[in-house]
Amino acid sequence: MAEAKETVNLWYKERKEVLKWQQARKKEAREDGRVHTLLGRARVFPSLTDASSSLRGHVERAAINTPVQVLSFFLMRLSLPNSTLSLSLSLSLSLSFG
Repeated sequence: MAEAKETVNLWYKERKEVLKWQQARKKEAREDGRVHTLLGRARVFPSLTDASSSLRGHVERAAINTPVQVLSFFLMRLSLPNSTLSLSLSLSLSLSFG
């Protein structure tokens, strides 16, 4: 366990901008109750005022993952404009989001 923590600490030591960005997303989720993607969509989270440490951890991880995952999906979607997968995703998105 100590070796894993040391590895993570070394990784962040070399990538301070990543840690700063992650901390900003956590703060955004705590203070605003939501995070925004690069395209401006918001993901709303429950209040963390009386949240358990388990719920708080879940929300913080989701606050970090949401912008990254949405951007990844968007870039993947753009790279497949004429594929069957693209058509399938377009149909499922239009059915899901109207």
